[in-house]
Amino acid sequence: MEPTPEMLMVYGAKGAKTDADWKGAAIPEGGCLGEAERKLEDGAPDSYVGGEVQNIKNEVFAQVESDPRLKKAMDAWSSCMKSSGYDYKNIWDANNDTRWQQGSTASPTEIATATADVECKFKSKLPSVYLSLETAYENQRIDSNAEEMSAFKAGVETRMKNAADILAKNPA
Repeated sequence: MEPTPEMLMVYGAKGAKTDADWKGAAIPEGGCLGEAERKLEDGAPDSYVGGEVQNIKNEVFAQVESDPRLKKAMDAWSSCMKSSGYDYKNIWDANNDTRWQQGSTASPTEIATATADVECKFKSKLPSVYLSLETAYENQRIDSNAEEMSAFKAGVETRMKNAADILAKNPA
């Protein structure tokens, strides 16, 4: 079912007047989504900023992708794939191959390519190289942003506690 404009307004209060209501009930500021966010974040530290964690994730991804150790493992994977009859420069090219975004079942070609991919990942040790690099860069960022990470952790813990409390009061 496609949501109606009224449903969307109640959900996010886009375009809602401050005194708007839905079937006799007042729409909270920011709609139901705004109310849910306020309830989940109640008591969370002011410095709780999930966006900073996403920025760190993006920066770590860029660091890993530009690391020469990953390039060496990626080149070994690509060479292995080529010897199996597949021409991909990197795992992202294989992942984003438009042939794999068709239908709901895998074709024999897709299965054969995926099998070669897994074999080449083992031979090149690409997953362990990637994970080692990602872990090292993430740990560096965590150490150099300890205060922000601590606030983020406290915020997540507060949100989890609030969610558990809400669910305990309102079981499905």
